[in-house]
Amino acid sequence: MGNSLDLDNLDALMRIPVSGSGDKPQLLGNLVSLKRTVLPAAVTHYNAYNVLDIYANVEDRDLGSVGREIETIVQDLRGKLPRGVDLNVRGQLQTLDSSFTGLASGLAVAIVLLYLLLVVNFQSWLDPAIIVSALPAALAGIAWTLFLTGTTLSIPALTGSIMAMGVVTANSILLVSFARTRITDGVPAATAAL
Repeated sequence: MGNSLDLDNLDALMRIPVSGSGDKPQLLGNLVSLKRTVLPAAVTHYNAYNVLDIYANVEDRDLGSVGREIETIVQDLRGKLPRGVDLNVRGQLQTLDSSFTGLASGLAVAIVLLYLLLVVNFQSWLDPAIIVSALPAALAGIAWTLFLTGTTLSIPALTGSIMAMGVVTANSILLVSFARTRITDGVPAATAAL
């Protein structure tokens, strides 16, 4: 066989002697069966399952609208899949969804905490309610501005919305404080509000 490290064909591989504990040596070809087959170059796993990854990228469109279209296609295909096969969308869409959920819930919690902080600051339940009542109008203005400019709802747009809520709240606090000061000076409430 020559040098035992020279394996230039499958026959040479099958003629390698293999010895066990106390047994007489056998050729590898007598112990194994050889079959040619085609396998993927790389097998990837997700949650211990073999997966086939399909990579896609977005160009000249926003990720959210492409994600909605992909989800529609995936829902149509799920009913046609063989038993034991599942189809899942992963990647940046998962990150986008969790970011939107986190920012939206963070905004709601921030509004509630802001209201409670204003209640403590103003020693009143009504004045903070008046201040916070400006926030839905601000959200409507943000939505209209995004619509008119053709800007999609994105992480930067949501971050800007949260900052706009802060500006609107600060402005409302100034207006309510000014109106309260005018009322204590003896000006009628309607005139103080105007």
